[in-house]
Amino acid sequence: MITEDHLEQVALTWFQDSGWEYRHGPDIARGRGTITDELA
Repeated sequence: MITEDHLEQVALTWFQDSGWEYRHGPDIARGRGTITDELA
């Protein structure tokens, strides 16, 4: 059986293998001086 966590880990690995960088949500939240603040 495939769990949500397993599917998430497979997807994250696929994106990372494709050149994407993983960052935890709170690390890129508004007010942290990230590019998302500049685009808002």
